[in-house]
Amino acid sequence: SVISYNRTGDGLNIILDKGKMYIRVVNDFVIEVKYSSLAAMPEKKSLVVTERAAAPAFRVSEDKNNITLITARLMVRINRSSNAIVYTDLAGRVILAEADRENKTMRDTSVAGIRTYRCSTLFDSPPTEALFGLGCHPLDSGSINYKGRDQQMAIKYLTGAIPVLLS
Repeated sequence: SVISYNRTGDGLNIILDKGKMYIRVVNDFVIEVKYSSLAAMPEKKSLVVTERAAAPAFRVSEDKNNITLITARLMVRINRSSNAIVYTDLAGRVILAEADRENKTMRDTSVAGIRTYRCSTLFDSPPTEALFGLGCHPLDSGSINYKGRDQQMAIKYLTGAIPVLLS
């Protein structure tokens, strides 16, 4: 659950019962979310969000159940009890929603003898949603709808590649 939060110049720092979360407004329609189960948020540069332009104007509202960050194009609602994030347009239509349970997990693991974490996020997926091109499948033409299918995914490795650990 959310223990506390504070607004920063570009988003929200949130202290959770199990870790920390940082939500940064990149622009009116791009939100960067960082989560860590560690006591302090690791300072790592994003591999996805590369530009650091000034954050646009946003506002924050709250009620007993949610903290909501609102930009000119999006609403980002954080459930205080489950930590689940729901992304909607300004009319409240859901774009993406994390599951209420197990929505963010980090577990100790080892990759090539290096201690790291296995991260996962679960999202609610409506019956009408189709998921295309996830991972790399030996028979994948890029047009397979993976929704509801038990697929074996193959991950291709380059010989001699240096392992990269992502947080």
